[in-house]
Amino acid sequence: MDSPPHLPGPSLPPTRAHDLPPAAERVAKAISRVGRASFWGHLVAAAVMVALLGLAIISRSIDDGDRTLWVGLSLVTAIASFITVLLAIWLAFQLIRSAKRLALPYMEPTPRPDDISQRVALTFQVSFIGLGIGLFGTELSAVSLLAKTLTHPQGAALYSPDSTLRVLDVMVILINGGLALTHFCGLAAYGWLQQKVLVKSS
Repeated sequence: MDSPPHLPGPSLPPTRAHDLPPAAERVAKAISRVGRASFWGHLVAAAVMVALLGLAIISRSIDDGDRTLWVGLSLVTAIASFITVLLAIWLAFQLIRSAKRLALPYMEPTPRPDDISQRVALTFQVSFIGLGIGLFGTELSAVSLLAKTLTHPQGAALYSPDSTLRVLDVMVILINGGLALTHFCGLAAYGWLQQKVLVKSS
């Protein structure tokens, strides 16, 4: 007696990244690693900088407005650079989600390579803009600090409240410099991802 014919069962979608082509798997892993490093790095930097910004704004509000004009402008650039850090955090989170969808093709919608390249390029541009703002704020606060130092040299007998150095003067340099360093690290990471991974896989 002949056995009944064997009917093929339904095919299951791939559930592992190893079911992907090697090039797609390599791109997905690289995007995931850079995205996670950028997300947590920017998040930690944002947590530290928001505390320093709060202290600087409080110190600015209880000080004389005429003496802290340039420091106030430096705080404005620090806030603008901090906003770009928040935007970089959101873009890094979106890249992590795109890498997960790319590694698991059964998850819909599957991102296209052009969409991922555009998102990485956008994050690179955000980091570049944030770096420029942070460097400008650092230069502005450093020039203000240098001007106060030159107008009140060491050993001067006269006391001038307009030229005294305060914690706020140094704090704004640290804030803008820290934000610029954060954006520089993101710029280097996304530049490497764009040139070494996405360009070779295209």
